[in-house]
Amino acid sequence: MAIFATSVRCGDKTYHISVSGKDVYFSSSSKTGGLTLRGIKNYNNELRTSFDNKPVNEFSI
Repeated sequence: MAIFATSVRCGDKTYHISVSGKDVYFSSSSKTGGLTLRGIKNYNNELRTSFDNKPVNEFSI
């Protein structure tokens, strides 16, 4: 089961980010689950890029 992590506002929409294991999901209608967010993984309770394992910040999203 996915666990809510954070919300991200993009223009007039709000997207909810949730995690389950290493998988990261996003949805505009539900706080948990949704579509898989590609290129981002959850490592040690921190969102990181899957290709270079660097922490995700507001500039890389």
